[in-house]
Amino acid sequence: MERLLSISGFALPGEILAIMGGSGAGKTTLLNILTNNKQEGVRQSGMVLVNGDEVDETTLRRIATFVQQVCLIF
Repeated sequence: MERLLSISGFALPGEILAIMGGSGAGKTTLLNILTNNKQEGVRQSGMVLVNGDEVDETTLRRIATFVQQVCLIF
């Protein structure tokens, strides 16, 4: 099942973005791809381009980060 196909976007340096969508829309998958966090058992193909150039894992880790949602119940 293809969920993410031909996604593009634009962000200025230092800008904070929100990725929103319904359950199963591919938000976590997109973030895992951008941070090169491979999911066990999930087949992925394609490449990540920045300004038209393919970027490697080191560059991705330098230019992108994300904070996961963690629910704590006291």
